[in-house]
Amino acid sequence: MQAIRALLLFSLLCIWPIMPVQAGSFIHGVFAGYETNIDTANTPMRRDGITAVRLWTDIAWSSFDPNEASFEQAVALKSLGYKVTLLLQTSAVPTYQQARAYFDWVQTVPGLKDAVDNWEILNELNNSQYWAGNAQQYVDNVLKAAWDSFHPAGEKVVGASTTAWQADSSGVYGWKTTYNQALVDAGYLNYVDYANVHPYTNTTDEMESWLAAIAPIYGSKPILATEFNFKRMNDWNEWADALKSVYPTIYSTLAGVFYYRLLQSGSEGGWPGLLTTDYQPQQPFYQTWKQLTRYQP
Repeated sequence: MQAIRALLLFSLLCIWPIMPVQAGSFIHGVFAGYETNIDTANTPMRRDGITAVRLWTDIAWSSFDPNEASFEQAVALKSLGYKVTLLLQTSAVPTYQQARAYFDWVQTVPGLKDAVDNWEILNELNNSQYWAGNAQQYVDNVLKAAWDSFHPAGEKVVGASTTAWQADSSGVYGWKTTYNQALVDAGYLNYVDYANVHPYTNTTDEMESWLAAIAPIYGSKPILATEFNFKRMNDWNEWADALKSVYPTIYSTLAGVFYYRLLQSGSEGGWPGLLTTDYQPQQPFYQTWKQLTRYQP
């Protein structure tokens, strides 16, 4: 009997390092597009340590359509035990009243309010493709309306993101924080539970430097990266190594990340994804993310 117990103890010690480690409240999530079959993706997602998913909904301020694919995805993911962040996205600048009416309505879609943990309000404001207004219009017309609607109902609000590549007041582009400061000056931090960034850079040094500049701007407000990755690299092993190298900074600076993206995609110049289009692990990214979801300093 003692020999059996010793063998069992040795076996546990051997497998302990590969068992999942609970990393507190840090969010290790992934972005899943409309094309994702949630039932098919569930098993490889769980094996990869993913506990949260970010979804995207294109909206129109005057259109109240409860039959959005992402609404169904949100309900399905919640039923499987995932935490759900739902992006509500349009480039159109509304009045406060228009935005408030939409946010009030979306919480009445059957099952959706219970499914969504975090409501993300617009995407990458410094990119004119995603937002036609300015920082002040976003805060006054959209974000305040979201806060006034969601917050009294006990819902969490994630502010709009910016990318790292921005123009300064002279129109000169670089790894800047110009738009982030403009948002704070406009009152952004008064109406969010989480600030938000998309720190796409070419190198680890660029990402670490940019995040170091962002942190004091957003102060004590927790920061999410609802999209997290580097700009595309030709050498996938080098890409995976960069993800590992920057993760200590990510973990110490942010409250959570959503890896971009779950499924391989040919759009935007091509993204390998954690999974191929037939839901098989895409290496080396799948194994890399599996390691990072277990990261602790």
